[in-house]
Amino acid sequence: MTEHRGVPLFVEAGPLPVKRLRHLMQRLASRIAEHREIDIGDAFFSVFPCGGDGEAIVDFLDPNVGVGRTGSHMLVAALRRWFMRTWAERQQIAIASGHYFPPPRLLRARVAENGGVRIEVGFAAGFLPFDRLLTGWLPPGGTHLSTLLLLDAEEPFPIGFTRKAFIHRCAERFTLPGERVVHVGTLWDGDLNIATAMQLREGETLTATGEARGDYGVALRWQGQFLGTFNLYGDAALRTRLILQQGPVVRVIRRGFLLRPDRGRIVVAVCERDNTAR
Repeated sequence: MTEHRGVPLFVEAGPLPVKRLRHLMQRLASRIAEHREIDIGDAFFSVFPCGGDGEAIVDFLDPNVGVGRTGSHMLVAALRRWFMRTWAERQQIAIASGHYFPPPRLLRARVAENGGVRIEVGFAAGFLPFDRLLTGWLPPGGTHLSTLLLLDAEEPFPIGFTRKAFIHRCAERFTLPGERVVHVGTLWDGDLNIATAMQLREGETLTATGEARGDYGVALRWQGQFLGTFNLYGDAALRTRLILQQGPVVRVIRRGFLLRPDRGRIVVAVCERDNTAR
């Protein structure tokens, strides 16, 4: 970053203040949950539009919410003003350091009939990995928002799952009948080919070659293009079978698993025919 007398001469896209954003999302979710549970009860679902599965959708960025309507809408409008004011303050701090992150294009809470709140934040196309939504879950009667995950809008939140269990569930979606998952891991960020990664789809099969350095690494390619390096951590026999194409295959099971400053992790699984299955 170039400066002149302490003032940045240009700014560049910077990482989101994820910890601060999670705090803001938790406050929004908690206040909406309290309003539904304590203030108006099930009448909440007649005030806000409902989705296909009966959840009420609270759109904090809808400018029509809070204009001459109910107390519930006025509450949402007040929360919107608070969030946007706080977010603008964080933007000013970032700009003073030569960085920039945009305001959200989507900010909504989805309130389930049991009182659980799913809260989602989305940004301009291309800012978050694969344009997924930064999503958290506040359980019914809970006070702490979950870890934030990058999910698609209609993707169920992995309630009760650890990150490891969530990834293994993703892997199982792409196993063929008679196959089992023998290894799951992420591609190393150091040499990830972003141009190739952006073309991938989940479920794609990759080719492994022995070009990677180290005893357990393989280079993964998609349609002949180098994608990145995958480490099998101690399983030299599996590495050899992959390179020689003796049964195991590598599939992309998750794009944008974790939020990174400029990209999301690519998660792959090694699947192999289960010879023990009957």
